[in-house]
Amino acid sequence: MKAKIYFLAMAFVALLMVGCSDDDGIQLTQDEIIGDINTGKQVGIKGNSLVIYTTQGACVNVQGAKGKISAQSSDEKVVTVTCIHETGQYGKDERISLSAIAVGKAIVTVTDEDGNEAKLAVEVKDVETLWKTAMPAALIEVGFMSNATDLATLKSESGREKIAQDIFVAFGVFKKRYDGSVNADSATPVQDKVQSKATKSETDTPASAASSPAQKAVYGTQVLASGKLLDKNDPFFKGYPVTIVKSGSIYKYIIGTASTTEKAKENYAKIRKSYSGCFMVVVKGDMVTILK
Repeated sequence: MKAKIYFLAMAFVALLMVGCSDDDGIQLTQDEIIGDINTGKQVGIKGNSLVIYTTQGACVNVQGAKGKISAQSSDEKVVTVTCIHETGQYGKDERISLSAIAVGKAIVTVTDEDGNEAKLAVEVKDVETLWKTAMPAALIEVGFMSNATDLATLKSESGREKIAQDIFVAFGVFKKRYDGSVNADSATPVQDKVQSKATKSETDTPASAASSPAQKAVYGTQVLASGKLLDKNDPFFKGYPVTIVKSGSIYKYIIGTASTTEKAKENYAKIRKSYSGCFMVVVKGDMVTILK
């Protein structure tokens, strides 16, 4: 009799444990990546919200699902979703693969065979904002944890102190050079390629005489500043006529120009939907200043 009671009690506890695990429902996670290393751990997606970029995607692990999963995007013009069902040495592996289609937002709903659901808010941003930005940037790589020498340096207090000091000095040099490269006093407008084919008499014209007429102010939207000279027909400009001004070693790209602030602001309202981080400027001769 005691054995039967003990068995029933254990069965009841087991049922309670199963019930508790069911309350957790579906959990969405991603592989933990540190540098170039996959640690093998799963990390939860904060707020069930994820940002991906156009031409890219993401893989999301689905934990706690009962049976096979299904998934659906609220807007397949923004992001599409594919379910992946695999069985490995540790059992069932359910995942979803997200593919970015266009800039926007969508909700991806994941459902298991018991009807449990999990929702993932996905925002797709333009991948060009990662590299065609209007601000200076620096990538700092101080070492690799997979390298024994680097790892020893990173673990030591003196090594970390030296790394921090070197970064500080390098940033000071970088900032000094950058600030000198964007000195507005040295800015010169970039001429159209057609003008480069001017006759000898035109090319012999003194620079001061050639640049003096363009003194009337125009207003526009700066969408990019880069050390690289882009063609005015580059797809990045989406067909907008482009004004290019060279400031030191930096090229500034202005679109939506107009002779009045009212028209320029009207153009800006449309442009800002396609170019995050853009801002209005005043272009006067070889000077570009932010419009306040």
